[in-house]
Amino acid sequence: MMVTFVSQCEKKALNKTRRVLDAFANRIGNRTWQTVITNEGLQAVKKLLRKTASKNTAVSCHWLRSRSRSELVWVVGKRSKFNELGIVPVNLTETEIEQYMDKYQWQTIDVIKYASAIAGLFHDFGKATVLFQKKINPDINTSNYEPYRHEWVSFRLFQTFVGKKIDEEWLHALSDVGREDFADCFRDGLDKEGKIKLSDLPAFAKLVAWLIVTHHKLPVYPGWKENYQPDLKYVDKWIDEHFNAMWNSHNCNDVDQQDRIEENWRFCELPIQSMQWRSKACSLASETLVNLKPWLAKKTNWLHEQLFTTHLSRLSLVLADHYYSSLTFEELQVMKVEKWRNPNYQVYANTDWIGEDKQYKQQL
Repeated sequence: MMVTFVSQCEKKALNKTRRVLDAFANRIGNRTWQTVITNEGLQAVKKLLRKTASKNTAVSCHWLRSRSRSELVWVVGKRSKFNELGIVPVNLTETEIEQYMDKYQWQTIDVIKYASAIAGLFHDFGKATVLFQKKINPDINTSNYEPYRHEWVSFRLFQTFVGKKIDEEWLHALSDVGREDFADCFRDGLDKEGKIKLSDLPAFAKLVAWLIVTHHKLPVYPGWKENYQPDLKYVDKWIDEHFNAMWNSHNCNDVDQQDRIEENWRFCELPIQSMQWRSKACSLASETLVNLKPWLAKKTNWLHEQLFTTHLSRLSLVLADHYYSSLTFEELQVMKVEKWRNPNYQVYANTDWIGEDKQYKQQL
């Protein structure tokens, strides 16, 4: 292997290490050596350096893995002379440098993590409808859309689960979720419900709900005003006063679709029947209650006050969803996802073409 030795020794230690390193490697600088050496030879160098080491000794060994990459192998003596990569600092200061640093860097990283993860648990619940399962059934020829898209159905199920609870209460409920906690939901087009407002949900639940309902596409600008042009000053009305299923589904009010709406809100088994799903939900909710306690207490309006956090939370969910859905049968087998499969759970998220045949790919 090709290695480089760097000495940051001081006083008498510098001459001692030079005698050892000169015997094994070529000196290519005042404090630098390089050579091709076997692993046994490298161990011998380290042993001799440690034998003569003092408080002023500091020698690092770097393995040149390629023309563009090296790897720190070991350090003999004072480790503080190098960083964790074996790099030597060229300047030190005791001056206050906080003014040059981002004091707010990633303060909301845990919010992004848990909001996108919990939204990920719920985001495809709407695929468990009879109508969606008919749509992706390889043996059935049916229309390629539902009056209410699966994101909207998933959102309504989540909204039902949260109900009138505050954030801490619904997270506690999720940490102890049971098989029967989604026995009912709001059924648009069938039940007479009042106006749907995101502001009816508590702060963190509102963020999760927003991620669920927008995980395929963001809503278009509102059509509630003639000749309306998109304007950010109306953003509050976009995501509250004019929040409805027409955002991402343009045929839910189509008279010709009324006979299909019933199947759009009739469910096969939801993922909540899965022990693995409930286990993941319980652990995520418990972690969220602990790690987001200060944020939950602040009741931050994420959709209006923290758009950066909201945007990255959605980006995380969308990227994960696209990546997992794109995996082939072979890749899924490598990832050993068969432990999530259950032959008794015949509800699916998508299909794939295997040769000339269309087949189910991933269970919901």
